[in-house]
Amino acid sequence: KCERLYRHGMKELEFRNRQPVADPNSHLKPYVEFLQKQGRQPHSFMMEAFSKYQMVVMGEIHNRPTYWAFNAQLVRDPAFARTVGTIYTELPSNHQESIDRFLAQHTCEKELVIQMLRDFFELGWPCKPTLDFFVAVWEVNQSLPVDKKLRIRLVDMQRPWEKIQKREDWQAYDVNRDSFMAKNVLDDLGTKIDKRNGFFVVGMMHAMEELCFAEGTPRHSAGWHLKQALGDQLFTV
Repeated sequence: KCERLYRHGMKELEFRNRQPVADPNSHLKPYVEFLQKQGRQPHSFMMEAFSKYQMVVMGEIHNRPTYWAFNAQLVRDPAFARTVGTIYTELPSNHQESIDRFLAQHTCEKELVIQMLRDFFELGWPCKPTLDFFVAVWEVNQSLPVDKKLRIRLVDMQRPWEKIQKREDWQAYDVNRDSFMAKNVLDDLGTKIDKRNGFFVVGMMHAMEELCFAEGTPRHSAGWHLKQALGDQLFTV
């Protein structure tokens, strides 16, 4: 499998490779001008979004330590818990009980999160920055009153590997991940008592609300599904 993925990746690089930009300053000029006129510091930009929208979706590129450190920095800001109550993540929903236990413990039982990450894809999800983010949420909760503690909801497809021994076992859990994640987020929004806003951390391709195929038809990403339901109350980064 690794060999096939490697060869496929090399072909993708050849397909996507583009010529160097002849004049970088000219090429970047409209972006620089936009930032000079409307640019904000990322932290304050995000905190304002959390206060204004029912759901903020952050499209991420996986396994980036700096990115997850930024998310942890947001969570540690006292203003975060005043406006955001639930963090939704692209992680296997069959481990929700374990994560609930992790957040409820008086000691930081990292193994509960590690086991969930091990059970993500076929080869696991060895991403320490993600673990560090979960620990940051646990640490913040230690100083919050019960009714203001942060929740983490796992909204991706279930992967109970102990129940998956044959190909037909897998079929019971094989779903359209985009619609599955969006439905789980919307179901939770509709039933939770806490009226604070939500923060959905999900892979970039799942987040894009207006991504289209080459022929112009929209790709029904999780962001697209959420946009149909939430309209202007959705904000994607």
